[in-house]
Amino acid sequence: MSADFVRPAVQSDIGSILTCTYAQWRMRVTDESYLPPLATVEEGWQHVLGGTTQRGVSAFVATTDNQVVGWLLMAPSTDADIEQLPAIEILDLLVHPEHHRKGHGSRLIHAAVDAARRQGFAVVSTWCLQINEHLREFLSGQGFGPDGAFRDLAPPLHDADMVPREFRLLSNIAPEVADGA
Repeated sequence: MSADFVRPAVQSDIGSILTCTYAQWRMRVTDESYLPPLATVEEGWQHVLGGTTQRGVSAFVATTDNQVVGWLLMAPSTDADIEQLPAIEILDLLVHPEHHRKGHGSRLIHAAVDAARRQGFAVVSTWCLQINEHLREFLSGQGFGPDGAFRDLAPPLHDADMVPREFRLLSNIAPEVADGA
């Protein structure tokens, strides 16, 4: 039986984070030349985990037997139209393809929500590609729902006619006030 945990990410996790990231990305693209250079992605993670980030920026890793198998990155939302503030945004959630459907994504979401509550955030938001029905269903099962907001992204270099659309999903995590309180 494996030991599955979620914990805050540390700099020594960067190599494993990159391994998970590129394994997942390789499943999504047919031409790896569209992937960002490894050094660029590594530099971004060095910045995030280097201790110089703003309040609310958090990264978590999911582990199985001490091996990193997924990660989640969140930061305060920059979406000014979210009615209930303060809001924090899950920027990305990724689980290594060999470890899908084993509960790692759920554990990462729960850790993120717990951390966001402790920091005083009332809402967790995230964006989901319109075509990613699997992720949308997963997030719905975790308490996220669409709020009607969407954004169109720049077309991918390999298909200038396709304009990807993302929908925003929200989860209210503010403590509920009892009637009469």
